[in-house]
Amino acid sequence: MVDHPEIESLIRAAVHDYDDALAVGDARRATSWFAVAAAADDDDGDGPTAGQRWVSRFGPSGEQFGAEQIAAARAAQPATGPADRIHDDVVTLDTDTALHLAVLRRDGADIQRTQVWRRRADGWRIVHAHVSQRPAVAS
Repeated sequence: MVDHPEIESLIRAAVHDYDDALAVGDARRATSWFAVAAAADDDDGDGPTAGQRWVSRFGPSGEQFGAEQIAAARAAQPATGPADRIHDDVVTLDTDTALHLAVLRRDGADIQRTQVWRRRADGWRIVHAHVSQRPAVAS
């Protein structure tokens, strides 16, 4: 791990924009933070292509491989509404790779999220996200 405050700042700003887009239901803006991989051939025709595997999202509604599947899944979801940040951490692995680790609370439920961010020619983009939800917290 490498200490890069400037990278942490860029990732936090991107994550906040991503979360704001989700809160208001702006699927296009939220999806724009995911990397777009070049198309690749699928040799066996069984499963995602190499290009699709390059960017992925696993969550309560299933898994998506590739920017198109992620965009379609996100467009089918309603606005999430605002969330409280319970945990928010950026870990820089090197100058081109960072993790964002978050626990968000929305409507009494905790959402755990891990995102892998990579620096690309078009800026920092999510190459993988994993989202899970814990049971609602008793009031």
